[in-house]
Amino acid sequence: MTSPTKMQTGLASLACVVAGCVLLYGGLTKLGDTENFAAIIAAHGLVGEAAARVLAGMFPWAEMLAGIGCAIRRRPFIWPASGLYLSFLVIAVRAMVLGIHVPCGCFGLADAPIGWETVLRDIAMLAAAGAGLLGTTNRVGGLFSDDPSR
Repeated sequence: MTSPTKMQTGLASLACVVAGCVLLYGGLTKLGDTENFAAIIAAHGLVGEAAARVLAGMFPWAEMLAGIGCAIRRRPFIWPASGLYLSFLVIAVRAMVLGIHVPCGCFGLADAPIGWETVLRDIAMLAAAGAGLLGTTNRVGGLFSDDPSR
């Protein structure tokens, strides 16, 4: 396997920064109205109302933390950012298949209901976050080391 070129690494880094900034923005928009965000979570039918309220309070912070880490290309944060995008994708597809008509909740309450645009955006952001793994170096060490012997 050949190493990525500087241009490929640069484009992958840019994609990862964009994916991180999108998570950061999404988390910020949810902070102001956790009550309505909890209602959107509950409307999906995956958790009860009490759990939805807890998730609505914690989730924006986790999203912003993963977004910041992804935006600054820290490998240990790119994995959770990718996981968030994957979960968004699965939940969006599930809602479409089951005919659940709720706002996406991605960027606050002004969102349109979940549709193909949501799915395509989630796929693009998952790919962008994952691209950040290309050419990143681990700056943390230990468990997250790039050393193949670990």
